[in-house]
Amino acid sequence: MNLDELISASDAAMAARLVDPSKIDIGGVDPLGLRQINFDMMDQVLPGLNNVARHVRPYLLMTWAWRRAGVLNERLGPRSVGELRDFVDRIETIYAWSQFLIDDETDLPGGQALAGLIQSETYTFGGEAWEKFRNVRRYSTGLIAAVNYGPSLRTMNWIADLADLEDSTVNQRGAYKANPQADPGLELALQQFEASFSDALPHPAFNEFGAVTVTREEAKAWGQMWRMKDVTPEGKQAAWTRVNSGYGGEVRKRGLQLVRFAATYGTNSVNEEERVRRIMSDPSGVPFPDELKPYAIAWRRMQVRQVFRLALEGLLTWTQLALVDRPLSTRRLASNFIEELGPVSEQGTAQEWCSTFDYSSDPIDHLNSLEQSLDDQVGFPLAAMKALRFCVAEAPSEAEGFERSDRLPLIRAAKDWHAWESLTPKAFIGNMIEGWLFAQHTYWSVGRGLQDARSNGKTILRMRIFIDEGGWRLADGYNPGGRPNPTPDRIETALSLLQECGQLDA
Repeated sequence: MNLDELISASDAAMAARLVDPSKIDIGGVDPLGLRQINFDMMDQVLPGLNNVARHVRPYLLMTWAWRRAGVLNERLGPRSVGELRDFVDRIETIYAWSQFLIDDETDLPGGQALAGLIQSETYTFGGEAWEKFRNVRRYSTGLIAAVNYGPSLRTMNWIADLADLEDSTVNQRGAYKANPQADPGLELALQQFEASFSDALPHPAFNEFGAVTVTREEAKAWGQMWRMKDVTPEGKQAAWTRVNSGYGGEVRKRGLQLVRFAATYGTNSVNEEERVRRIMSDPSGVPFPDELKPYAIAWRRMQVRQVFRLALEGLLTWTQLALVDRPLSTRRLASNFIEELGPVSEQGTAQEWCSTFDYSSDPIDHLNSLEQSLDDQVGFPLAAMKALRFCVAEAPSEAEGFERSDRLPLIRAAKDWHAWESLTPKAFIGNMIEGWLFAQHTYWSVGRGLQDARSNGKTILRMRIFIDEGGWRLADGYNPGGRPNPTPDRIETALSLLQECGQLDA
């Protein structure tokens, strides 16, 4: 209910009445508002990728499914967008079912959601149960869901919305066809894909709209026909063309060239994922081709920002654990932090104190040490101080456009750091806790939460930590367990696509 509706309801009320309690949740996965910058910076190197859509076969399957829906639409007469989507949802669900039947470790989303179907001897794709299942998959585990293959299917021009095509009779959004502007290689790849299960193609599941029943044995047999790994050379080449096409295609092309260079650098095989990440983050030490250096520099900046975000979210986690038993003042929290690092002379400045923390120039070293200290709950203050000193040294000399002022830009953090260097170590850490943690957390859990509520958001997020007369304390009901993790950076997806498209073959 927005403000106007609330005023109207108040004017019409004859007396006071009880209302339902507001739904208020403890703050979510981005307690300091720093995570979006990681995604924005990843888009400077590998735009349009995510950490799920890393295989070629699902792209070909979904493109073929919409192509098949179009064929049936012409053969059987025009159908509604809802009927077309129902047909495609059926195909992708059958595909996932079939792959889990032949390999329960298959790398597709939705294994748990499909558990009941996997155990079924038969399943009817129609009726109320199917509609509920479709609705769940559409927004979570379905291949076309926004968190899976859906965005890149469109941005890489595998499929096009029928409502956007000049010759289309469909004006309602949500139905697609295989991109009519795609290269001939994609058409050939789709023909080969269809030929791989030609013996099954007459089945009603591939030829009818509406309710269709499929048996477990049929699905299992089909699973062998269109296995995830069995992509033809023509399919690999068509996929590689699509991966380098569409929105962000030129940047993504260079980013994938960067990954390929790092994957094969100094080896006759393919480097492991972490070594690829390290190589890509070292533009001053690795002889990248000139055209790839700007992307390596951008990748390193992103990894530095990863370190900064993980160090601060780790410090928030450390603070939460320190407050489990009792409230503490900022000064006491700072003292506890410093005490874990060892004795400190109160005569020295923060600058002198910070200079004692030698740090690696490799951001991956800092990510690993932060994660390890958070797992062990030992040594985090030392890992954090080395990581933050590294980040300050890497801060840009000028503000970067993608770093919004309310997301604690690294250039601002560096200015704060240098401004506090003349303070005592305890005051230095106290300023960090109050300015970089609690101020950021208050804004993102309360300020942004209220903004969401005013725009009919689902919930008002509550602070994990607040202050009262006794000092800082945990919000009632908050469980400080768990720890932050680095934002997955798409390297696994890039390596997988390169491999499956034949770009890492010896």
